[in-house]
Amino acid sequence: MSTGKKVAFGPRPAHGTTSTPDPEAWIRDRGGVDDAAAAPAPEPEVPKEPAKRLTFDIPASLHARVKSGCALEGKKMNEEIIKLLEARWPSNAGQTKP
Repeated sequence: MSTGKKVAFGPRPAHGTTSTPDPEAWIRDRGGVDDAAAAPAPEPEVPKEPAKRLTFDIPASLHARVKSGCALEGKKMNEEIIKLLEARWPSNAGQTKP
């Protein structure tokens, strides 16, 4: 089956030449980008607690509002829902109920 699409390829390298790019050279010569300015400061590593999956049904309209709101704000739905649950049931580390 032919789709009529044509793909152009560059010239074939001469026989016996190996032009393997050097990754270290690429890093050194990538246009003078200042590493300190380009890289964000690393965040301190916090040990992650094991996760558990929670499945529940919500109305489609609410799901659409949450999803579009998170997309507009550039946030993940999972993280926003965890914030809501944490606000409702905060961790009482080190405290015991009477």
